[in-house]
Amino acid sequence: MIAFLLPNANFPSGGIRRTYRHAEIIRDNFDVGTVIVQDIEQTWFSSNIKPISYLSFNDILTPHDIIVIPGCMGPKFHKQWEGYDKVIYNLGSYYTFSGYPLAPDDITPYNDPSLVGVVVVSPEDKAFFHYGFPHLKTWEAKSGIDTDLFYYDPKEKEKMIGIFNRKNPHHTISVLNLAYYRNKEIFKDWMLAEFENMNYEDYAKMLRKCFIVLYLDDPQSGFPGPAIEATACGCDIVMYGGNSHIYSSTPIGDFPCAAESLIYYIRKYNGQRINQIRSGNSLSIKKNYSLQSEKESVIKIWKEILS
Repeated sequence: MIAFLLPNANFPSGGIRRTYRHAEIIRDNFDVGTVIVQDIEQTWFSSNIKPISYLSFNDILTPHDIIVIPGCMGPKFHKQWEGYDKVIYNLGSYYTFSGYPLAPDDITPYNDPSLVGVVVVSPEDKAFFHYGFPHLKTWEAKSGIDTDLFYYDPKEKEKMIGIFNRKNPHHTISVLNLAYYRNKEIFKDWMLAEFENMNYEDYAKMLRKCFIVLYLDDPQSGFPGPAIEATACGCDIVMYGGNSHIYSSTPIGDFPCAAESLIYYIRKYNGQRINQIRSGNSLSIKKNYSLQSEKESVIKIWKEILS
């Protein structure tokens, strides 16, 4: 059995959704039992894998099983299952040492003698572990998005600014207010749409309506799923950092720069040339972030782990 352990959270999280998807891929392509361990059931997306509770999991665990633990659970979480083979799913190296003491010690799952290796989702995360834990086997899983949900249709667009406000909300509020007081006239007829408390399908539908998205997450926090999905939907994005498929020159915490980017996108929201650029960006995302490439990378990784 392969058991994916998850925190007991029920809110939109790319890491939780991706873990479920990887569990589904493994279950469908390997002759091995696969379970999700979580005391609550997710209500914002659907999966044909139903979680089992931690209590039930401990009752059925055998010495031959592999435990997959999240990379964000602190330095001692793994100690509950000492001696069992483990794989760490670290879907954002930026949060690796959350909950660790100020003075480093040797208590960490990354030095667990039963650790088989670490699965990450970006080249930056892989470099992080090669630097800090060069002895570890590290695999990079490709990340994909559902292009049946996330696609660009100019006819669906409305004068709407999508807001991701769960992380760094102070940044979002600061940038919106700064842009408004700088040039409030251009905000006339524009609506704000906050992506909160909605299921996956409704989230995608609203994203397809937006011309602009404000996504001020930490640039080092792993695969930027919302930014990738927004680009696939033809949105202009105000974000920190960026990657090879999403251009952004906004330094983290530079509120005037982010506010000016927002004003710029509002001014140029319509026109043949910009629509062509959005269409090209959307096609690039579809090519580089397919669910098929994610599936193939997960199968390749787990073939090696299980061999």
